[in-house]
Amino acid sequence: MDFLNLKVSQVRSIDPYVMTYMDEYAMLLKAKSDHSKLSKLVHDLLNIDSARAETFVALSVLWERKDERRALSYAEKVGHIIFQSFLLFSIFTCLIASMFL
Repeated sequence: MDFLNLKVSQVRSIDPYVMTYMDEYAMLLKAKSDHSKLSKLVHDLLNIDSARAETFVALSVLWERKDERRALSYAEKVGHIIFQSFLLFSIFTCLIASMFL
């Protein structure tokens, strides 16, 4: 885990706005019971983009041990974001296909 923390720190020092895979990093921090780093990560993600799925996953992971209902509400928001992305992708695909018909 120390190696992973070092690599994440290096990546975030190069690009402090990176959010890719930070949801998975949050799950690893929870599994290792590193609540202070998890809390800091969630705070950082909220400041970067509070509407991204990675942020809601990290929030859900953070709240899982304190308040299961709150954790579930954040997890549901991830589902809504994924559904909206899928819907927009489907509409975009149909529009592109209609241009060639």
